[in-house]
Amino acid sequence: MVSLIIHRHQRQSCEQKCYSSRSTSEKPSLSARDFDPLLDDLIERKGNRASEEMLLLHSRLSSQEELFARETLTRQVVETRSRSMKEEIVRLQKSMEEKDGLRQESGTSASDRD
Repeated sequence: MVSLIIHRHQRQSCEQKCYSSRSTSEKPSLSARDFDPLLDDLIERKGNRASEEMLLLHSRLSSQEELFARETLTRQVVETRSRSMKEEIVRLQKSMEEKDGLRQESGTSASDRD
């Protein structure tokens, strides 16, 4: 659709140049129709280039989306591990506090016996 619009625009532009450059008494040496094969070829090449660029951009976008998905997954794994480690630290601190409390109690009761 876009190439058709471009084709029409280029054809109209070429026709305007051909007809505006001639005076009323002289005939154009080349009509717009003579340029059609050249215009068609040019438009086709530009369309092919645009298609190639679109494919390249699509490929890059897909790669970036994949990378983003991997980074997101990695971040989620790291956050989960971090939470687990924090929970383990809290658990170990509580365990140490309990053991310290038991030692202090046993130390106090042993000194009371003496």
